[in-house]
Amino acid sequence: MPLWTSLAALTATGSSPRSKDLRHTLAAGEIVAWQKSQHVNANVNMGLSSDPSCPHGQDLDVDMVPMDVYDAPISTPHPSTSTAAGVRHTVTIEDVPDVESGGLPHRPWIEDFPEPAAQCFGMGETPFERTLREQRTRGDAPFAPFEDLEEWDLAQWLVTSGVTQASIDRFLKLDVTRGRTKPSFESSYMFHKKVDALPGGTASWKVEVLEAVGDKLGDDGKARTERLELWLRDPVDCVRDLLGNSMLRDSLTYAPERHYADAEGKNRVYENMWTGDWWWDVQAKLPDGATIAPVILASDKTTLSRMSGDKSAWPVYLTLGNIAKAVRRRPSAHATILLGYLPVAKLECFSKKRRALEGYRLFHLCMTKMLAPLVAAGRDGVRMTCADGRIRHVHPILAAYIADHPEQCLVAACQENFCPKCPVPPDQRGEPVYSRLKDPARVRTVMKQAAEGLDTPPEFTEWGLRAVEPFWEHLPHADIFTALTPDLLHQLHKGVFKEHLVSWVIQAMPGGANEVDSRFKAMLKHSDLRHFKNGISLVSQWTGTEFKNMEKVFLGVVAGAADERVVRAVRAVLDFIYLAHFEAHTDQSLNALHQAWRDYHHYKSVFIELEIREHFNFPKGHSMEHYEPSIRSSGTADGYSTEHPERLHIDFAKLAYGASNKQATYIQQMTRWLERQEAVYRFSCYLGWAATQPGVPSAPAGPQAVQSGPAASPPHARSHPAAIPSNTPSSSVPSLALSGLPNTSGPGPHHTAPVPQASSETRPAPAGAAVCSSTSTSQGCTGPQANALSIASSDAASLPNETGDELVEENPWKDGYRIAKVPPFPSLTVTQLVAQFGATHFKSALNNYLKRLAGIRKVGNFRTDIGFRALRQDPKGDVVSVRRVHLRGPPSTVCPDSTVGSNVVGAHAPAREGRTAPKYQKPA
Repeated sequence: MPLWTSLAALTATGSSPRSKDLRHTLAAGEIVAWQKSQHVNANVNMGLSSDPSCPHGQDLDVDMVPMDVYDAPISTPHPSTSTAAGVRHTVTIEDVPDVESGGLPHRPWIEDFPEPAAQCFGMGETPFERTLREQRTRGDAPFAPFEDLEEWDLAQWLVTSGVTQASIDRFLKLDVTRGRTKPSFESSYMFHKKVDALPGGTASWKVEVLEAVGDKLGDDGKARTERLELWLRDPVDCVRDLLGNSMLRDSLTYAPERHYADAEGKNRVYENMWTGDWWWDVQAKLPDGATIAPVILASDKTTLSRMSGDKSAWPVYLTLGNIAKAVRRRPSAHATILLGYLPVAKLECFSKKRRALEGYRLFHLCMTKMLAPLVAAGRDGVRMTCADGRIRHVHPILAAYIADHPEQCLVAACQENFCPKCPVPPDQRGEPVYSRLKDPARVRTVMKQAAEGLDTPPEFTEWGLRAVEPFWEHLPHADIFTALTPDLLHQLHKGVFKEHLVSWVIQAMPGGANEVDSRFKAMLKHSDLRHFKNGISLVSQWTGTEFKNMEKVFLGVVAGAADERVVRAVRAVLDFIYLAHFEAHTDQSLNALHQAWRDYHHYKSVFIELEIREHFNFPKGHSMEHYEPSIRSSGTADGYSTEHPERLHIDFAKLAYGASNKQATYIQQMTRWLERQEAVYRFSCYLGWAATQPGVPSAPAGPQAVQSGPAASPPHARSHPAAIPSNTPSSSVPSLALSGLPNTSGPGPHHTAPVPQASSETRPAPAGAAVCSSTSTSQGCTGPQANALSIASSDAASLPNETGDELVEENPWKDGYRIAKVPPFPSLTVTQLVAQFGATHFKSALNNYLKRLAGIRKVGNFRTDIGFRALRQDPKGDVVSVRRVHLRGPPSTVCPDSTVGSNVVGAHAPAREGRTAPKYQKPA
């Protein structure tokens, strides 16, 4: 087909080729590469030709054009346009959005649950709101127990950077740290005391000690024992922390919904857990107004030791189906909580024959203890304050369990050569049989009879069960066989594709592995594809990313080199894998997923004919049968992949172990380390949240906490002796608690620069200082002015602060003047200052002061925002205008008795040419 015909056909059908596909199409005509290499454009004659040697049946007449028209548009002729000789045509290439037909709507049609669900029982206080209230009650700054945000940033880095306690001690003892930084903590012990004082979550750690009594006898003739430790947290408290996390407020959903891709409601959409059938069905079993918290568990044993050693951990993670899966599976969102560590026991006190069974029993015993609070909470419900501030009656119910195949068999209490979800016989797992899921009640009955030594039912052997007391036996509304979710990583990528399909295809292709490697090497490089320059047969360590990269090109490797039925079988498996990865499914796409599964079973017999396989009774191939019903029940499979908990091993196991001394008590040290990591992250989120709350300034100019002197300083504040004048009682100046962001452009409160001495003109005071008259009455700043300086902490939190000043010195009193950290009025004109406060001599005093500061960036050890560029002077040297003035000392008549004082004078920027500065900016 001619190139213009292809483009016209695409335009006529309304579909839009991807830009990269269009580039590939042009490359077939050998235009683009030559054109770019010559840095010229080309006018292409798209006339039709009958010459079979011409590519695409076209005459390609390329003319050189000047470089200045390189970007000139190229137009495309319509097929009906004449292509006679001498008629020149141009081609127009447009980059249009990629719109695929049949896609999902941006906003699906939603059907709400018909009965009352997620009812609100009033308004409550979230953890962040409670912390803010307690801080205001105590008069603390939001960043307490630290001195300011700069010290908090240092503390956050020390906790999260992986620095050891010994290194922290060395850092705090450095001369530069003691002389310049001057943190309020002088050792790692004092530092960790402050970290431990941060507000934490409700879920605290505890340990239960278990003792396994084996069937082996020791040297003393008694049964050998093994001491085990189970570290756990209350799952109800973990659910409370997640639902009350203000950072997850926009990602939480509390009631089930049904989504549709069409207005008629015929094409259902499945995405997050609340769009599936499980939540809808369980909600119908609960009382009206109840809120379900679908509990999602994940567990996986991991190795901690590096190079040598046998240290391992078995973490159990908890998250909620209320959280959107895009947020839930993102480690940085901290939407998954570590519920506990299961004991990793060798059980050498048992004989080898009993060791496997006792391992099953130990696992279920520990999980029973760990999930015991969910029994009453799931049955009766618990009142919880959610992230939106509403109180709901929450029922935490086990909804999903993420695990690989061996762990799934451990959870389901069956042997690993059986399906953990359905009762299909092992010799029929390779066939497309339709088997119902196991009945939890019947399985419990069979296990109980076998454990009691009664007549063992035939199902016990047919289903490959173990004689244990399952942990999910008493969990209300929980169906463990429905809860076991698909595992994309181990079942599809690593299992069906890499371990089975690739090896089958290599044996089915003439030339075997060498032919496959040569085809991988011969593939052209592309930015979106990985190029296996050495083939695949020599790769010994594969990861999930490499599996996915291989899947992108594997069908092209096989095509043309193997039997057609082999190619069709490969295509069916790859279709299934890619469809299973969909982040949103519809009834139509699930039908396509089911058809790909049927196609695989239809063509897989070719491998038996080629004597590559004798049967297909392997568990990972059988697991493909359960993908479609699982997606309809709990949402798409990408939200339950084991890739997420394996990534969490880095944060909750490996890094925590690296922070321990790697001795016998390493689990205890890991839990302590994790508590501090969580406290620091939670407090960091709290500070970001608090800065957006009304009454908490987002960027104060002065220090983050204003004290009324040493007597009124909170315990965490650094004390500095100051002479408080006797004519100003300290009781009239309670402490002020303000928050804000640090100013990195100047010295913070840790800088102990000397205060400039008073002069006959003005005395520079710290930025943001309130100004009092030096000629006031013997009572100091009395009346309303004193009231303005004696603001209680509850009122101070509502003061505006827009000055952008830098931090000031710690001493709140100097030469009888009270330093207010936040100005009552952020900005005042000179006219207003004279008219409202009677500061008649302010203009001349300010003018003299600014002339002295012109071109000076520092006054003593205090920075100033006033420089030569901020001033305009007339030929006489008088100041014409200033941008902004921060009063650092009081002129003689600036603050007489008045209602409120101010410390900041706002002025317009210097007048540009053609503009005149306001009258009040001219010198007096």
